[in-house]
Amino acid sequence: MAEYRLSYKRGKVGYAGSHAAYILREGKYKYKEDLIYKEYGNLPKFSGNNALNFWKAADELEGINRNAYREFELNIPNELSHNDSIKVIKNFIEKEIKTDFPYTYAIHESYNEQGEKNIHCHLMFSERKSDGIERERELFFKRANTKNPHLGGARKDRLWQKKERLLDLRKSWEIIQNNALEKNGFSQRVDCRSLAERRKELLEKGEFEKAESLNRKPVNINGKILIKMNKIGYTKLSLNEKKIVDQYNQAKKEKKEKERRIAVIKGTVIPTKNEIINRLNEIEKIDEGSIKRQALNIITKGELNKNYYDLKNVNKLLIAYPTNEKLLSKKEKIEDKLHTIADTHILTPKYNRIVEQLKRDYTREKNLHIDNLKTYYKKDYINEKIKFDKKEDKKINDNLYDKYKKLSTSELIYKLHGLENTTSQFKAAQILTKYRLEGITQNNLLYKKLIDKKENELRQNKLFNNTSIINKLDKDLKDLKDKLNKNENEYKLIIDNLHNNPTTIKNLSEKIEANSIKEKEILKQLIEERNKNPKTNESIIKDHIEMMADLNKSKRLYNYFINKNQDEKHNKSISTLSNRIDSITTAINSREQEFNNINSFEKNKILNKLKTNEEINIKNIESNLNKINTGINKMKEHLSPDPVRYNLNTIQLITINKLSNGEYFKVFKNVVNAEKEYKELENKYNNSNIFKKAFISKELNNKKYNLQQLKLKEESIINNFKNTQLFKDKSQNTRESFILSLNNLNKKFTTLNRDKDKKQTTIMIINKLTNKQFTKEKEIRPTVSKLYSLKNINKLNYDLSTLLNTEEKTGHNNLEIKLENNKNKGIGF
Repeated sequence: MAEYRLSYKRGKVGYAGSHAAYILREGKYKYKEDLIYKEYGNLPKFSGNNALNFWKAADELEGINRNAYREFELNIPNELSHNDSIKVIKNFIEKEIKTDFPYTYAIHESYNEQGEKNIHCHLMFSERKSDGIERERELFFKRANTKNPHLGGARKDRLWQKKERLLDLRKSWEIIQNNALEKNGFSQRVDCRSLAERRKELLEKGEFEKAESLNRKPVNINGKILIKMNKIGYTKLSLNEKKIVDQYNQAKKEKKEKERRIAVIKGTVIPTKNEIINRLNEIEKIDEGSIKRQALNIITKGELNKNYYDLKNVNKLLIAYPTNEKLLSKKEKIEDKLHTIADTHILTPKYNRIVEQLKRDYTREKNLHIDNLKTYYKKDYINEKIKFDKKEDKKINDNLYDKYKKLSTSELIYKLHGLENTTSQFKAAQILTKYRLEGITQNNLLYKKLIDKKENELRQNKLFNNTSIINKLDKDLKDLKDKLNKNENEYKLIIDNLHNNPTTIKNLSEKIEANSIKEKEILKQLIEERNKNPKTNESIIKDHIEMMADLNKSKRLYNYFINKNQDEKHNKSISTLSNRIDSITTAINSREQEFNNINSFEKNKILNKLKTNEEINIKNIESNLNKINTGINKMKEHLSPDPVRYNLNTIQLITINKLSNGEYFKVFKNVVNAEKEYKELENKYNNSNIFKKAFISKELNNKKYNLQQLKLKEESIINNFKNTQLFKDKSQNTRESFILSLNNLNKKFTTLNRDKDKKQTTIMIINKLTNKQFTKEKEIRPTVSKLYSLKNINKLNYDLSTLLNTEEKTGHNNLEIKLENNKNKGIGF
C-alpha cells in the first residue's frame, strides 16, 4: 500500500564516505542484497566520476562544524514496479536537484517480519551549487569568495536550510508519486499533510468514519533505533528505546486496525467472525449520550474529549488530595470550559445534523455486520455473542494460567492468601486514594511518637528551667501537632470523598472482584497440580525455611519504606508489603503442623545438611563477587577522565585504536617493548667499563633512533584522528558502551549480593530452628489493611485516632485482634 514518507536529514563531517558506501552497498556493505538501483550525478571532475571519492573528500575538506551532505529518505509506493520506481526518483531529481548539486542515490527493497514490502530511496546531495567553474579537490570545499568566485570554493545554497523549502519539497514528492500511481492505473494516493490536517478536512466534509481512522498517533521512529534493535535485540535496548519501539509498534497496530475497519465498511475486505462480533459489541454500548458527546467533540475538533479526560483525572486525584488548591482551581476551570462548549453548540443546526448522521452511520454499520455474519458465516449474532463471551473468558483464564505458572509454589500460596485476606472494596479504596490512607496513618503514628518524645523532653527541661530549650520544644510540639491535626482532617475528607463517589467505588470494586474470582480459581488449580505428589520431609522443611525467609525480607522492606515515607512516596509499597506479610504469616501458620510432625532427629539432620549446602553456596557467591568487583574497578579505571598518553584518556585511546583498525595498539605495544629494551641497554651501558661502553654505544643509539621513530608513528596515528568529529562521536559511543557494561556488572553484583543475603538469612533461620541462635525480630508498625473488612464500602467511617491510640508494642498480629475487638464493640466501621 502507498504510504507517504519524506525524511530530510543533514550529515556531519566524517560520515559522508561511510554513509555513501552504505547506501550504494559498496565496500564492507556489498554483502547486502536489497539494492535495486544506484546512480550519481553532477560530480566535479576531481572525483573521477566516483561518488565515494567525492564524499570522502567532503569528509576530509569540509569545515569541522559544517554539513558534509544532506539526505532525503523517500518511501516509494509498493504498487510501482522497479522501473517505475527509478522513474519517480529521476523525476524528483530533475525537478528539485536539477544539474545544480552533486548527488548520489540508491533504491533498496526490503521486507519486514510479516512479509510486507518496503521500497525506498536514499538520496544524498551536497549543498554546494555548481557555477561552471572547475575547481581542484582542496579548493572546492573552501569558503566561497563572492567577489572572485574562482578563488574560493563552490557556494552553499542556504535555501536548503529554510522551512518553506522543505514544505515545497514535501508537496513536490506527493505530486510526483500520485502522478505515477494515476499513470499506472492505481486508485491509491499519498498525502503529505499531517494526520490532524487530513482529519480536520474529513470532519468538515462530514466523513466521520474516515476521519476516525486518522484519529491516531503517526507511525514514526528513528531508524537508528530499529537498526540497533536488529543488531542486539529488543531486550538489550535501553528503557527509553524500548518505550519508543513499543509506541511505534502500537501506532502501527492501531493504523492497521483502523484502515481495516474502513475497508470492511467499504466492502473491500471480508471481516473475520470475531471482528464482526467485537465491533457489534462495541456498537451496542454506544447510547444516545455517547453519540451526543461524540457530536460535540467533532464540532470542537477534539477539545471536548480533552477536557473530559482532564476532568476525569482531576476528580480521581481530588479523592486522594482533597485540599489541593491547584487541583480544585483546575477542576473549576475545566467545568467552566465544558459548560461553555455545551451552551455554545448544543441544539445548533450543525450539532443536530451531526447527531443524526452519526446515528445513521452506526445503524448502517450494525446492519452491515449482522448481514456479513449471516452471509459469510451463516450465524446469528445473539447466539454467537454468547459463544464469543465464553471464549473470551477462557482466553483470559489461559493468560492468567500462563502468567502464574512461572511463579514458585510459595508465591502462588502467598498470592492466593493475599486475595482471600483482602476485600475488593479495600483494594478499590486504596487505588482511588493513591494508597494515602496507609501513608497518612503511618506518618501520624510517627508524629504521635515524636510528640510523646518531645513532651518527655519538655517535662525534664521544665524541672531545670532551661528557657531556650523549652521555647524550642514548644515550637516543635506545636508544629508536630499541627501536622497531626492537618493529616487527621485530610483523612476525614478522603473518607468523605469515598462516600461521595459510591458509583466509582462500586464499579471499580466489581471489576476487582470479578478479576479476583478468576485469579483465585487459577491459583487453586495450579497449587493443586503442584501438590499432587506426596511431599518429602526435606521439601516440607525447605518450604518452611523459604517462607520464613520471605517473611523476614518482607518485614525488613516494610520497615525500610516506613522510615523513608515522610513524603508519602512509598504508600503503595507499604500497603502491598503489609498484605504480603499477612499472606506469608497465614501460609506459615497453615503449614506449621506439617513441619512440627517431622521427627526432631530427622529434622536436625536435614537442617544441618541444608546449612552446609548454603555455606558452600555463599563461598561460591563470594568468589564470583570478588571477580565482578575486580571487573567493576577495571571498568572504572577505563572510564576515568584523567589523561594517560598524549593528553588522551583510556577511552579516547581505545577509540583511536578502533578508527585505525587496530594499528594503534600494535604500534603502542612496539613502543612499550622498545622503551623496555632501551632502558635495559642503557642500564647495561651505565654499569659497563669504558671498553664495553664503546661497544654498546652504537647499539644504544640504534635503539634510541628506533624508539623515536615508533613514537613519531604513534603520534602520527593519534594526530590523524583526534581533531575530527568522527573521533568525538566514536569516543562518546565507546564511553556509552563502557558505561552500559559497567551498569550490567553492577546489576550482577547487586543480584549476587541479594542471593548471598538470602542464603545468610536461610542459615540464620536454620540456626534458630536448631536452637543454636536466637535473634529478636524487629517489630513492625500497625497497618490499616484490616480496616476495610466489611463488605459494604458505604459504611466506611473509621476514626483515625482509633488506630493511633493502639499500643505500638502490641505488634502486627496483636493489632489485628485489637481492631477486631474494636469492631465488635462498635468502634470503627
